[in-house]
Amino acid sequence: MDMGSGIKDLNRILRIWELRKEVYEKEKEFIQKCMSTSDSSGSLDYSSERVTGGKVKLDMAEGLIRLQKLDSHIHLHNETIKNYKEIIDKIKSNMKQLEGIDYKVVYLRDVEGKTLEEIADELGYSVIWIKKVSAKNKKLYT
Repeated sequence: MDMGSGIKDLNRILRIWELRKEVYEKEKEFIQKCMSTSDSSGSLDYSSERVTGGKVKLDMAEGLIRLQKLDSHIHLHNETIKNYKEIIDKIKSNMKQLEGIDYKVVYLRDVEGKTLEEIADELGYSVIWIKKVSAKNKKLYT
């Protein structure tokens, strides 16, 4: 029985997408800072080298192109994250409706993270019986 592992795998994939989105957002902030470096008069000095004083001056056109690409990536990641969350919610909802003690114990133990004692109280079975059911339906991830 690997229902709980499917949810956990999807949650791990979701977390990866969220981390990748964070990287794109940080890169976007960095590019915006590089584009806004200017002297005190508010204008850029295009006659000097692009790298001065440890600060990178980024050409406006190049910066805008990179920002548009990053915005596209961030939008894609937002949509994918939203889709994964919807899928996870649908799976959880369907798993809750499954019949049988085995399914319920695995769901409560692996998805909701409840202890065997809590599961026994919730389902109205003895702790010993829930331990037997849990033991025959091994936990795939710890």
